[in-house]
Amino acid sequence: MRHRFFAASTFVAASAFAALAQPSLVIVGMANFDLTANGNTSVGVVYDASIEQYRVIRWTRGQGALDTGGRFTDGEVRCSDDGSSLAYGDYNHENLNNATNSITYNIAIPEMWRRTSVSHRWTSSTGPVNLGPAANGNRCDFNINTAYDISGDGRFVVGGGWTNGLCGPFRAFRYDSNTRTYGLLPITLSRPPASTPSRATRANAVNGNGRVICGYDENYDPNLSQISRHAVVWERNAADTAWITTVLDPFGGECYVASGDGTVVCGEMSETTMLSTFGTTQRSAVRWKKTGSQWVPLNMAGPSSYPTASSYDGNTIVGEQFIWKPTLNSGVAVSLSSHIQSLGGSFDGFAIGSPAGASVWGVSDDGNAIVVRGIDNRDPCLSTFTSGIFYLNGAACEPPRTILDPKSDTNVVVRPGYYSYGIILNAFASGSWPLEYSWQKLGDDGQWQFIETEDNCFSYASTDFDYKDIHGYQLRIGFLSNIWQGTYRCAISNSCGTIFTEPASVSAPFCPADFNNDGGVDGSDVEAFFGSWETGADAADVNGDGGVDGADLETFFGYWQAGGC
Repeated sequence: MRHRFFAASTFVAASAFAALAQPSLVIVGMANFDLTANGNTSVGVVYDASIEQYRVIRWTRGQGALDTGGRFTDGEVRCSDDGSSLAYGDYNHENLNNATNSITYNIAIPEMWRRTSVSHRWTSSTGPVNLGPAANGNRCDFNINTAYDISGDGRFVVGGGWTNGLCGPFRAFRYDSNTRTYGLLPITLSRPPASTPSRATRANAVNGNGRVICGYDENYDPNLSQISRHAVVWERNAADTAWITTVLDPFGGECYVASGDGTVVCGEMSETTMLSTFGTTQRSAVRWKKTGSQWVPLNMAGPSSYPTASSYDGNTIVGEQFIWKPTLNSGVAVSLSSHIQSLGGSFDGFAIGSPAGASVWGVSDDGNAIVVRGIDNRDPCLSTFTSGIFYLNGAACEPPRTILDPKSDTNVVVRPGYYSYGIILNAFASGSWPLEYSWQKLGDDGQWQFIETEDNCFSYASTDFDYKDIHGYQLRIGFLSNIWQGTYRCAISNSCGTIFTEPASVSAPFCPADFNNDGGVDGSDVEAFFGSWETGADAADVNGDGGVDGADLETFFGYWQAGGC
């Protein structure tokens, strides 16, 4: 019997002896994107199956998670330095600019395809605000525009969007929340004789005051032989009246990160420019530092090439699965996992890694707090994806707090032999690692009982198992033994506390024909019905009139002869 479960009485002893000298890990959500300057607040998303959307969550140390009311669709969830403002993509619920009905299709378009994504900004006082299209922009590829970052002061949102009508040019923008207006960033012209304007531009990152932005500009290379994305920086001039555009790599690349002070940007170079600048074609992350009027590149080398975040001064860079500091490893990027181990951090069962791109996403201004996405692989039946903050200098124990309770499903239809994940109950929570999950089911005696056994871990057929991930946040319930119906909750604990989620019920819709609820309509249902009807059991009241009589016979056989409900 394995209950990864701690009594609440351990709180005092564990907290009193909490060591702050080595790294600690606090789980904060499902997929987090960003971190505040002080490292105490992180923003991201968790999936709510009851609405089939991702909820935008802001988690704060010592407080837990806040559901902002936002619903995430695309781009990234980014926050201001203090976490008071967020930017992300959500559906165009208000249908600004008539974006979902501006074109007549000659084929049937599914409803999901009609939904269009648009940039949103959130503050605690305004809630989610739809920023609308830019420069007469409209929808294209199920998107109006996409927010990729927000300035440290929370004023400016940057990204890319369709302009000049339906599927017009895709252009980098800076949205000013003070004036509620979009500004499109300048585009390049290729050298004569082509003199071709940029085919597309996008802003990926912005500094603290919104005056330095980087991304890509898509145009010809100097030889006019190929059109590709080129890493680019846009800077406001001293008078704050115009943009200065600098192409960092005329043969390719892209810029993804801007430091808070605007003196450093980071991204990738093309192989051509890597060779001419550093004498290697090995792709790795590149850091450009503003020196005078020039952006001087530095090859951070190491294991990865995709940077995602910078400290305020640009002296700590993280991305993909790496960390870089000029004083660390002689200025060569290293694996974040290896760095944490070298500091004495050991987190059995948690692995930095994500199937959806980069795993290391945000860093505090002092470089000592880093938000990551990882895998909880402690349960032998199922590995689940989660997000956490590594505090390299350690942190006091953070007690468990619920982020999202499991949702009831009272309309389950069992299909024999049906291949699926089964019924899924998610219990998202935050708290210091190791954060332990133990699922329980309410017994006939009214007592909560721990679920003890998992079945057929490697089968995807929901009829091959009863339970999977009984020690993880995602309980999967199958139909092997027909014991699935009931009420469930999850006990979540660590060394400084224990909580229980709200209960969630799973049951089948009322179906008189499938009286024994085995997923089929056959003679066994007749036998089961008569067994109940002859004893006057409440279950035989299939017409719901409060009595068991001949009318229930008529109702049952009507459904049974029809072969369903």
